[in-house]
Amino acid sequence: MEGNWLTGITWLISGAISGALFYTVGEIHEIVWENNALLREVLHRLPEQPGDKKPPLGNSRANLSALKNYKMNAKDEQR
Repeated sequence: MEGNWLTGITWLISGAISGALFYTVGEIHEIVWENNALLREVLHRLPEQPGDKKPPLGNSRANLSALKNYKMNAKDEQR
């Protein structure tokens, strides 16, 4: 087989670099998953703090009765 050596070497080097990048991304992904699992375990073991719970909001509906007879004037318009 005849071929261009420069093209072959370029393909070989680019393939090695791509393989190294994919391997590195895989290792980083695995480390992130391990850290995620460890952090979840630590958070699960911690006791609840008094400030962790948010107070109930109650009725979150807006009371629009004050706007019942409101009329918009020309000066109220935004430019």
